[in-house]
Amino acid sequence: MDETLQSVPGVKTSALMPPIGKDWNDLLQSWRHDDLSALFAKHRREFEQNAALATAAFPGEYARLYIEFYDRDPRLFEFGGCLYWGRRKPAKKQDDPPHIIVEKCGNFVLRVDHFQRRDETPDCPEFRIALKVKPIKGPETIFTARARELSTPSNMTAIFLERSCCHWQGGNEPTAALLEKIVNAKAPVVRQMESIGLDVATGCYVFPTFMIDRSGKAVFPDKRGMFQATRSDFLRPWKDPELHAIHPELGGDHAREIYDLIIQAYGFERGAVAVVWIFLSWFVNAIKKELGYFPFLSLYGDPTAGKTAFIRILNALQCIQEEGLPIASTSTRKGGERKLSQRSGLFIALLEAVVDPNGKSKAFDFDRLLTLYNENALGVSAKFSNDRSTVQLPFQSALCFVQNDEPFSTRPQRERVISLRFKKSDLTPTTRAAFLKLSAFTPGRLASFFISVMRHRTAIETNWLTEYHKAYSELSTILSDGQGPDDLPDPRLCGNYALILAFHRLLMQLINHPALDLKPAVSRLLLLKQKQVNRRDETVADVFFSVVFDLAESDQESGHWYHLKAEDDKLFLSLPGALSSIEKSKYTLKASLKEVQQSLREHPAYEDSNRPHRFRNNMLISIKKAYVFDSEKLVGDGVELSGLD
Repeated sequence: MDETLQSVPGVKTSALMPPIGKDWNDLLQSWRHDDLSALFAKHRREFEQNAALATAAFPGEYARLYIEFYDRDPRLFEFGGCLYWGRRKPAKKQDDPPHIIVEKCGNFVLRVDHFQRRDETPDCPEFRIALKVKPIKGPETIFTARARELSTPSNMTAIFLERSCCHWQGGNEPTAALLEKIVNAKAPVVRQMESIGLDVATGCYVFPTFMIDRSGKAVFPDKRGMFQATRSDFLRPWKDPELHAIHPELGGDHAREIYDLIIQAYGFERGAVAVVWIFLSWFVNAIKKELGYFPFLSLYGDPTAGKTAFIRILNALQCIQEEGLPIASTSTRKGGERKLSQRSGLFIALLEAVVDPNGKSKAFDFDRLLTLYNENALGVSAKFSNDRSTVQLPFQSALCFVQNDEPFSTRPQRERVISLRFKKSDLTPTTRAAFLKLSAFTPGRLASFFISVMRHRTAIETNWLTEYHKAYSELSTILSDGQGPDDLPDPRLCGNYALILAFHRLLMQLINHPALDLKPAVSRLLLLKQKQVNRRDETVADVFFSVVFDLAESDQESGHWYHLKAEDDKLFLSLPGALSSIEKSKYTLKASLKEVQQSLREHPAYEDSNRPHRFRNNMLISIKKAYVFDSEKLVGDGVELSGLD
């Protein structure tokens, strides 16, 4: 082409190239001038220079052409996939031209992909730079760097070698020039999410593969994996290798079908209340902001009654594939707190808390339920500074406890928890058939429940408070029945269950299922919880009785130490025999003999501790000193007695 044009008489050709980062269309749109030919002629020499630099044969020629045209040092420049440093050195003789020195600084080129902003402390943001590095040989790498990792030539050499296997060999001036290039890059500022779920600042729910915006619309990431929440807010989703997020199925609404199968598999009361609690947990921050509290959920009961499978299904409804966080004795409290803070506007399940007879756990302090129920942080620590600054670990999620036996030993703990009991006797062929249908659903289909519900988030956020006040009024009337004229219903219990009733009514409207009324079930659970709350706080004696009554059913030798005399409403126990049987069993009673004796004497059903009594085991009769208890008071205290003769 060039040879053909050059052979035409009077035709002079030259290579032209627009500025780096622009094309000819960009220039035409930016000029917006009537006489484009005059503007083109004005910048023609610059376009020719750009082409000459792009076609330079070696770095020294590039530096020479640059100096001749611009009359300044090229400083840091790219050539052939590497970074070079070019400068002029004055000649020794005054009339001689200056020497041009070109040094290779790095065997790579780089671009700033974005700037990451972290707002762990609002008044002290931290920026990290996401660099896209392309070595002259090898694949491109993207990594993030802190300011101190780029602050000196040695630090920069170390980080490029460590993160991208590239060699930076520039001195102080090239390093400063590269930092200037990085800082002045026209890259977006992206806020790094510190949790999965609700971003409180923008009101968007951010997951690794999708985002729900303020209007309830599903938004998907750009090619860099970022989300644009608002015109100026770019978000980078939280990514944890231990977290398995589910990408929901799109293009179908299965919410009603999923809800129906859950209540068929787990019963209307358990299934509906659990699903509704999950639903309202997605609005935990808005509820706490308005009401100042949010209830916990407890799934407890018989082993192999379906709790584990159920919590996995409930997690899938919020697009997370996991069972939960074990509260094991090997877990540390700080580790658990950080895990809890990584969830926002969602729930997290805490599994199988191991507590001692005093209701204490090494991995989780259950007294913290009293503060986490309200608007409080997980913890506060001193900031690394010389002033009084502190750092709070936020708590923006909801807690669901899953265990065989509830660990809530005090009244304040019990009244903050909505409890759902699972029994093996409730499992039937009908519930199994529904469970198998539910298990056949892919995780993505279960996760579509979240998309279907959050599509209506504007209506939910607008109407939930009105429905709550209506439900609260109804339940407070039910709770007041049977009380004295001066007694007031417990506002905490009313509020907890009013949220369930209100959000169930909203959910039924959203999934077009208005015929199902949860009020009778919620009323029954509320009255049952009221009885549980009014019980005494659990003691060592209560733990002792629960173990003893289990052994009385299973231990064939229990007649040597256990006798329930129904006609006299008396329970006789030989304490040495009971403790010996406990030691031989699978149970562990973490209390001394003195603690057990003292707690038994303080129990409301206690009558005597030194009364001779005939214990019968098969045909053998033995007279032993026995503890005596009023069996009616034991039953009234919530104990299920065994071993009626």
